[in-house]
Amino acid sequence: MTLPVEHRDFNFPPLREAELLADPFAQFERWVADARAAKVSDWEAVTLA
Repeated sequence: MTLPVEHRDFNFPPLREAELLADPFAQFERWVADARAAKVSDWEAVTLA
């Protein structure tokens, strides 16, 4: 089986600790809102580590 290769360049500013919110849930809401506003494809695809 051969899967198509899709490469996307993501040109977003780096994550800066000084700009993070204290509440991780509020931070996640901000990220989602920013991604949706930017019309990012697959904005709901995330990885948690």
